[in-house]
Amino acid sequence: MIKLRDNCLVSWTKEKDNRTRTFTYSTTKNLGDLHEIYSEAIDPPARWLYETGMFGHGPAYLVATSVWEDDPENGSTITHKLDDNGYVVWEKKTFPGGGIEFFKIEWEEIQ
Repeated sequence: MIKLRDNCLVSWTKEKDNRTRTFTYSTTKNLGDLHEIYSEAIDPPARWLYETGMFGHGPAYLVATSVWEDDPENGSTITHKLDDNGYVVWEKKTFPGGGIEFFKIEWEEIQ
C-alpha cells in the first residue's frame, strides 16, 4: 500500500514481508524535483533514471527522515544545503552507527 499527502510519499508497504517505511518532510520545497526515495530491490535502477523523470516527479518537499515502522531506531536522517535560489546543492543521509551517504548536486541551465 502507498500513502501520499500534499504530493509527498508518506509511507509504502512491502507486500512480501508486510513492512512499512514512513517518511517525514521538511518545510523546504523541492524546487529541483529531486527524487530522494528509491526502490528497496536488490538491484535498484540507477539514480539518474529517477532524476531524469523516468519514474515521475519527486516529492513536493525535501525528505527529512526515512524509517521502517517496525525498527524506528534504525531510520535515516536527510539534511540538505541549498544555493541562493533554493535548489539543493548537496544532500547527506545519516544512518545509525555513523553510516553516511553524500550526494553533490550541480545545476546547469539548458537553453
